[in-house]
Amino acid sequence: MPIFEYYCDECGKSFEALVSPGEEVSECKHCRGKHIRRRFSSFSTRTDSYTSSEGDPSVVSGCDSCNLDYCSTCHS
Repeated sequence: MPIFEYYCDECGKSFEALVSPGEEVSECKHCRGKHIRRRFSSFSTRTDSYTSSEGDPSVVSGCDSCNLDYCSTCHS
């Protein structure tokens, strides 16, 4: 079951929910408001090697190009 991030327009809080295939989240778990939006979530993976992109101008991190009102990655 995937975990999705949501944002409530009514109380301004973010929350996560486990969602089964075909299931929809219909209310905020904080205030039970009905005006919620699913957020784009970041994810990470683990590999055996590490490659640094520091100094490479072609690599842009998600936070550098984020246009969201609230970013769950950098919390700004």
